[in-house]
Amino acid sequence: MNPPLVVSITSLPSRISFIGPCLESLVAGTVRPDRIMLVLPEFALREQSAYEVPDFLNDPDFRRGIIEIVRADRDWGPGTKLLGALDVLSEPCVLVIADDDVAYKPVFLAELYSAQTEDRGAAFSFHTYRSNGLTIGQGCDGFSFWRPNLSGIAAFAERHVAGTDLFFHDDLWISFFLKLHDIPVKSLRHRVAGDLIYERLHEINSLSRLGGPLRRRHLNREGTRRLLKEVPMPAARRLRLHAERLYDRYVGRQLRTLQRKLGGTLSPI
Repeated sequence: MNPPLVVSITSLPSRISFIGPCLESLVAGTVRPDRIMLVLPEFALREQSAYEVPDFLNDPDFRRGIIEIVRADRDWGPGTKLLGALDVLSEPCVLVIADDDVAYKPVFLAELYSAQTEDRGAAFSFHTYRSNGLTIGQGCDGFSFWRPNLSGIAAFAERHVAGTDLFFHDDLWISFFLKLHDIPVKSLRHRVAGDLIYERLHEINSLSRLGGPLRRRHLNREGTRRLLKEVPMPAARRLRLHAERLYDRYVGRQLRTLQRKLGGTLSPI
């Protein structure tokens, strides 16, 4: 029997009224999910505002028996879509997290579901990148998991993410947690016809526009460094992860740049 397919998304008070096309694209794909959860806290810390749910999200015709609003106990920033979903998902399933400001191509869920059911020991995204020893998946490009592999991630976030700048970068701390548990993050970029698996709908309060210490590159570097220092792990594993971080920073980046300039003729790093 095939496991259920669940999609989870969160939003911001300034963006929730524009989420319709995103949800429509998920329902209209070549594989229809069993559930689409819109996970919302009562109050958005980032915008210091409560949510006003638009009427269409309460319309049974729009929800089609699939789309549901789930209230999270707290705001985890963009990570609310993962941690808020886990609070109500106790059974094994394929969980896909996605962003609310894009519309997805019809094959989006089909490809993630196929890959995830074939390899439950991995996680998948249509775009991954290397940074400081980690392969990082991106929620905007879809990030899929086998639900049992996420056991313990809420406690990890409570201890190492809450109250830190990683509140703004769930892709990093999720990928770090997976790395700790030897769950590889694999790319599905080769299955995309064209450059992206989505079409951008708007740029309202986008994380990509954050600057200073909240810039993605800065968070990747400093966040990984801090996690490597404070997360409990065997000494041998910590040493290996530090070595991978240093290799990526001082060698791997240059090799990947050279690979791109040569048109991908080098072996992947």
